[in-house]
Amino acid sequence: MKRLFLMLLVSLFVTAGFAQQTNLVRGKVLSLDGTPISGAKVTVMNQGISTFTDVKGEFTINLQSNAPVGLVVKYAKFRPYVINTVPVNSAVIIGLDKKGKKAWHYILQCHCDNKK
Repeated sequence: MKRLFLMLLVSLFVTAGFAQQTNLVRGKVLSLDGTPISGAKVTVMNQGISTFTDVKGEFTINLQSNAPVGLVVKYAKFRPYVINTVPVNSAVIIGLDKKGKKAWHYILQCHCDNKK
């Protein structure tokens, strides 16, 4: 019984440690007129991780490491859009253009120090 309790306690701390070390990329996909694009596929290059934007055009991707990643955004009737480097724990706003000539993105980073 004591061994089982100890194993459960250790697994709880290990799980909590992993939860605090989450590496994310968040973002929003819009059309050029500012309308959120729901259902766009956002894929992390060379990792096979992907997700779809929600009704607000927003997405969140959980990553295994803290290394910068590349993203590919695809949506019907729009040309695919590639961002070669997105830092982990940042947010990206992506504007898609049907012809692909005016597509754009902004990367927002927080260099926050939570130490008190």
